[in-house]
Amino acid sequence: MANAGTIRNQGIEISLDHKNKLGKLGYTLNGNISLIKNELTALNGGQKIYKEIDNILLCDEGLPINTFWGYQYDGVFTSNEEVQAHKNSEGIVIQPNAQAGDARYIDRDDSGEIDDGDKTNLGNPFPWLTYGISASVDWKGFDVQLFLQGVYGNEIYNAVRLRTEGKGEEATLSTTMRDVWTISNPTGTIPNPNGAPDNFLASSRFVEDGSYLRLKNIQIGYTIPKNITEKILVNRCRLYISGNNLLTFTKYTGYDPEIGVGVDYGNYPQARTLLIGANINF
Repeated sequence: MANAGTIRNQGIEISLDHKNKLGKLGYTLNGNISLIKNELTALNGGQKIYKEIDNILLCDEGLPINTFWGYQYDGVFTSNEEVQAHKNSEGIVIQPNAQAGDARYIDRDDSGEIDDGDKTNLGNPFPWLTYGISASVDWKGFDVQLFLQGVYGNEIYNAVRLRTEGKGEEATLSTTMRDVWTISNPTGTIPNPNGAPDNFLASSRFVEDGSYLRLKNIQIGYTIPKNITEKILVNRCRLYISGNNLLTFTKYTGYDPEIGVGVDYGNYPQARTLLIGANINF
C-alpha cells in the first residue's frame, strides 16, 4: 500500500433558488449543476494500473481514474468470406482464426492482428454534468413537492451482459439473444456465444451511455385546517402520499444506471416505493 497518486478535480458548481407568492399560491424553485473534470496527474512514476474484468479499467497519468480501456467492437462477421476480407493496409487478414458469427474488432495500429496496441480510451465513469431540480407548490392547504436528479456524459461497463449474452450456463439469457448470430440468422447483431473466446473481449460492445434523469421523489400533501384539528386536540395534521424513483429516463440497458461505480456487475436497482402517511403535532 502506498500513497502514490495525485488527482485533480476541476469544475464549477452553480445553485439557483427562487421563492415567490402569487396570491394564495406559493412556490419555490431550486436548481443546481456541477461541471467537473477528473484527471490522474501523477501515478507512481508513470506506472499504469489495470483493474477489473479483462483489465477493462485503466489508471494512467493524463486520464480520468478508472478509464475504460479496451478494443473497438465492429459488429459480427456475417460470413467466412467477410472474415477473409477483413485485412490491414498490407493485405494481412486481421482475424484469421475467426469464423462467421464471431466478433469483429478494429485494428487501430494496422499491425495485421488484434493485440494490446489496438486498445483505446472507451470513456470513463465520471459524468461531466451532474444536476438536480426541486420544486414545491402550496395552495389552500395542499402542497406538492418534487425532486429530479440526473447525470450526463459518463459511461458504464455493462458486465452483466457477459453472462446474459453468453451460453446460458451462468444466468438466464437476455431477450437481446433473439438477435444472436446463427446459421439461420446470419444478420444477427450478437456474436455467437459458442464461437471464439475473443467474442467476449473487453471492448466497446459492453460500454454504454450512463446518462439518466430520474424522478427521485414526488410528494402530495394536505394540511387539515387548524379550526378542525383543534377540536380533537391536534395542533397540526398533514396527510401525504409520496413516491420514490417512480420514473427513470435513460438509454442504459442494465438494471439501474445509478450504480455509483464504473462497472455494473448486476447491482441491485434502486427500489421504487410508494408511501402513505401522516404528520401529527400535538
